[in-house]
Formats: sequence, structure tokens, C-alpha cells
Amino acid sequence: MLRRLNAILIDLDNTLYPPECGLLAAGDERITAFLQKRLGLPRKEADAERQRLWRSYGTTARGLAVEYGIPEEEMCREALETMDPTKLLRPDPELPKALEALGVPVYLFTNATRVYAERVLGALGVAEAFAGIFDIAFLGWEGKPKPQAFRRVLETIGYEAETLALADDHPPNLQVARELGMVTVAVGVDCPANYRIAGIKDLPIVLHAAGLL
Repeated sequence: MLRRLNAILIDLDNTLYPPECGLLAAGDERITAFLQKRLGLPRKEADAERQRLWRSYGTTARGLAVEYGIPEEEMCREALETMDPTKLLRPDPELPKALEALGVPVYLFTNATRVYAERVLGALGVAEAFAGIFDIAFLGWEGKPKPQAFRRVLETIGYEAETLALADDHPPNLQVARELGMVTVAVGVDCPANYRIAGIKDLPIVLHAAGLL
């Protein structure tokens, strides 16, 4: 039986916009600076700790909460929610057209906070293109690639995993989505997935060609 999609989940950072714009790198720098200040570490050690916590817990914020007792909200508020994405991002008139061409509800599925996500969507000019945002607070601060993060989204949307697609740039996230039965689309990365695309604007082309929409 031909599979048809009921909705699509799209990651935010380095998926909805190209990595070359530098927004994610700028955020990482601000998180490193936060660790320097709060943990009293030299910059090189702070950056290494940021990466270790991210790999171990899915987000640096979660790692800081677990290992150092620093509330997730504090790091996100001071390091990320004060950023101005418009300094690095510009609206792309073709992007909302591509998202509309999908023809099914599109949800943002991100390990960022809603405040940060909404600012990025606004900078890209696609805030109205999304039916909803599943942010890190909604996920109980246990974000991707934790299977429970995916299950919480599935329970909320109310569709079977087989009728959903995930477009993401992080291989571990795509792996968990595949294990749950979702259609997976790797964006800008070469890793195991049902489909691979260079950029998010190619998403409707690939899914329509596959007969999934």
C-alpha cells in the first residue's frame, strides 16, 4: 500500500536555513561564553565542555542542568534568546512557497526554545507557514534524539509515525525517526535516510516525486 504523509516535522538550525549563514555557530559562541562566565573556565575548556554536554544530553542546556544544577531556562535566556537572527538571516521568498507546496501541516521540531525559534522564523519570513512549534520546553527539556521526545510529538499530533516525515540535518535524529517508522529526509548531510536533499526548498520536490504527498 502506498504510504501518504499526514504531516511533516522540520528541524530548525542548519535545516530551515543554510549552515553558511553562521547563525548556529554564533549561538555556539554565545553558549561557550556563558559557560566561561558561569563555570569559570578558559574559553578552550568551556567550548570543549559545551560540546561534551551537547553530545551526552542532546542539548548543552540539559547537561548544565543535570551536572551543574544550572536551570535550562537560564542558559537559553542569557545565551540564545538575546540573539538577533536578522543580523545573519534574510527572508527568502521561495522558502514559504516551498513549505506551502507540501500541502500538509508542517510543524517545527526543535531543541531550541520557542522564543528563539519564533525569532528565527520571523527573520526567515516563514512564521505563518508552520501549524505549530514543538520546542525544547514542550519536550520537557529532553530533546532529540531522545525517543521520548519523538513520542511526545507523535502523541500530540495524533498520527501514526508511518504517516509523518522528519527533515533534519543531524544523523542521530534521523536514525531515531527511522526506527520509529517515520519517513526521513537528510538535509545537507550524507547519512542513512529515506531521502537526501541539498536544502529544505527541495523537500516538496522529493516528496511529491515519491508519491508521498
